[in-house]
Amino acid sequence: MTIEGDLREKAKEMGMHLVGFSAIEKTSYAEIVRSRISQGLIPEEIVELTECFQVPDFFADPTRSLAGAKTLICVGQSYLERKSAPKDMSMRGVIGRHYWRDSYTDLVKKRDDMVKHLRSAGFKAEKAKVHPREAAKLTGLAWIGRNALAINPTYGSWALYYSIVTDAVIEPSQRIVKSCPEKCRKCMEACPTKALVEPYVLDVNRCLNYILEQRGPYPDFARIPAGNRVNGCDKCQEVCPMNSAAKPAPKHLTARELDPELVPYPKLDRCFEVTDREMADNYAHMDWFEPSTRFLRRNALIAAGNSGEKELLKIAKKYERSEDEVLKNHAKWAKERLS
Repeated sequence: MTIEGDLREKAKEMGMHLVGFSAIEKTSYAEIVRSRISQGLIPEEIVELTECFQVPDFFADPTRSLAGAKTLICVGQSYLERKSAPKDMSMRGVIGRHYWRDSYTDLVKKRDDMVKHLRSAGFKAEKAKVHPREAAKLTGLAWIGRNALAINPTYGSWALYYSIVTDAVIEPSQRIVKSCPEKCRKCMEACPTKALVEPYVLDVNRCLNYILEQRGPYPDFARIPAGNRVNGCDKCQEVCPMNSAAKPAPKHLTARELDPELVPYPKLDRCFEVTDREMADNYAHMDWFEPSTRFLRRNALIAAGNSGEKELLKIAKKYERSEDEVLKNHAKWAKERLS
C-alpha cells in the first residue's frame, strides 16, 4: 500500500472525514495578516492572544514546523448536525454549531494520533503551524468563500481542519478550482453587524463570533444584532447557497453530547444558575477570552434583553444591583429593553 493509501485508511479508521495532501510551499498568509492588522480589521487584543497573528511568517511557511518537510497533510472533520430547535424559543438562547460538541479537541487528538502513526512508520512528522483555512485550500479539501471560510464540496463550510508536516513524499491532491457564484453576496447582506466589509475580508471588530467571546462590555452597535446568541454566530453560513446541500457529519461523532438545557439552545434562566463545574463541562471548550460563568451571564443578559420576555426582567433587576460593573451595565440595558 502507498503512504497515501495507508494514511487515508488510518484517517477513516479514526473517524476523520477528510484528508488531503500538498507539496510544501510558502503562502501569502503573512502579507494578508499584516495588511489586515494595519487596517485595524484585526483588533490588538486578538493579536496579543493569537499566535498565528503574532508570528504570521511562521504560519506562512510549513518548513518552520519541520525542517526538511516534503508534504503538508490536512485532516478535516464535519461538525454539522441536524437538531431541531424547541418549538418555543422565547426563553432560549442559541449556541453556534461549531460549539455543539467539543469537536476541536476531538480532531486535535486524531491529528496527534496521525503524527504518531507517521513516526511509527519511520517518517519525521510534526503538527503544522499552518492556518487551517490555508491548509484546506492547499490540500484540495476546500476553496475560500466570500465569507472568508473554507468550503468543502461535500460538507460545505461546516468543517474543522488541522494540519501535519512530514518528510514523507506523497502525491499532492488535486486542488479545487471553484469559487462562490459570481453575483452572490448573501453572506455579506445577512451578516447582522456587516462584518464582511468586502468579499473575502472580515472586520473582526464587528464579527459577533469574536464580540461574544471578548472581555469587557459589548459594544453598543452589536447588542440588538446579537439577538438570542449566547456564543457563536452562524448567519453567514446559514444563508450560503454552498451549504444548502451540505452533508451532515457521518455518525458516530466521538465528541460527547452536552447538557441539552445548556447546548445548543440554552434556557436563558439556567444560564444564571450554571456552576463552575457545569461551565467546565459544557462551555469551557468554546472560545472565550475568559471562560467563566461571569461572561456566560453577560452574554445571557444581552439575549434576555432581546427576548422580549417579561419573565426575565427579575433577573435583569437582580444583576443591575451587582458590584460587577460589566454585569451591572448589561443588566441595566436588558432591564430597559424589557421594561
